[in-house]
Amino acid sequence: MTVSTDPLTDPSELLALIQRALANSTRAEDSKFLDVVAALEQMPGIEALARLCFRHHEYVIRVGMMAQLELTVAALQRVAPWALVSAPEVVACLPAGAPFGVLITCYGACPGERLRSAVGQPLRDAAVQQLRQDLQTLADHGLVHEYARGLHHCLVSNVSGTLVLDDWQALRQGSPAEAAEVLERLDWAVTRQRQVLQRRASLAARPRTAEVFGAERVLLPVVHPVSRQAALDNVELVVQAGCAGLFLVNQGMSQRDVLELVMEIRSGYPSLWVGVNLLGLSPAAALTTALDAGEGRIDGLWTDDAGIDEWATVQPAAEALLKVRRSRSWQGLYFGGVAFKYQRRVHDADLAAAARCAAPLMDVVCTSGPGTGQAAAVEKLSALRNALGHGVGIALA
Repeated sequence: MTVSTDPLTDPSELLALIQRALANSTRAEDSKFLDVVAALEQMPGIEALARLCFRHHEYVIRVGMMAQLELTVAALQRVAPWALVSAPEVVACLPAGAPFGVLITCYGACPGERLRSAVGQPLRDAAVQQLRQDLQTLADHGLVHEYARGLHHCLVSNVSGTLVLDDWQALRQGSPAEAAEVLERLDWAVTRQRQVLQRRASLAARPRTAEVFGAERVLLPVVHPVSRQAALDNVELVVQAGCAGLFLVNQGMSQRDVLELVMEIRSGYPSLWVGVNLLGLSPAAALTTALDAGEGRIDGLWTDDAGIDEWATVQPAAEALLKVRRSRSWQGLYFGGVAFKYQRRVHDADLAAAARCAAPLMDVVCTSGPGTGQAAAVEKLSALRNALGHGVGIALA
């Protein structure tokens, strides 16, 4: 059987694929779901997402514990009589080797369209109003969708711009006050996203790094100062090589000694751009510490972990740094670590969302390969670069 990459007009092809994978599986009962996952991953036109979830146009396929999937089925059956635009229909819920199962749902409001995360996307007023209407219908029946407080569990279709909701197992009883709070938080998220998109659109076509260094691409050597003299020798090499700047990391010398070294380098090389990475400190604490030690000036700050959570509606660590930045009127460049080695893992499917969350909160998104000496995948860099747009720089450590 050949499965087309075109939209499915008949879900029987998908059902047959899953049933054949189960029938041919030679694994133990509680491992058969792995063959289902492998079969789905090979299906033409499938989009593999995190958490054993797949999309094929308007169809969503989840592999997981049957008990959890049945909660979603029960929720969707409960709301089915109200014909909500944002809710999918249950196509099938199949056992996939106890205790696992496969749930197939279909968003009938956007047939043939592809679905993508609503985070970072322009949203139609009519689509937002329709989603609010659906949430109000739930409220009228004493229900709330627990995850509808923001856009991270919303999907938008690629042609009509229809907004739909995912994760319907989060449906629960709710008071009028809770329903009002859900709508208020959703409105806040939509407004915030539109402000971010407007800000991104207003950014210059070139990132701030191009303004600071006068070039689209720049090499900034990283000096790990094992001693004061070794560090100064390396700085001289950087200058002789014609590099515009460098970073100092507090590995080999204490934080205090590194910051004193910044002042010494600044005195000896006034035109050299000098940034720091103070390991072990939060972004806000690192900026505060560097500015205090540097008489209110530090050219750049780099953190391995900027604290970006692509699933969160707020970014406390990054926004705490912004607060310090504004209060101290800091004009330097902030290189925030996103999907960085040895930090919190970001799944490939979530890289674009992480980049969109990070874009308004830093000058440069700094990423890396999976470990020291291991190159970053080109696909990873492309996903981040494409989602960032042209107003935000990207750095590879």
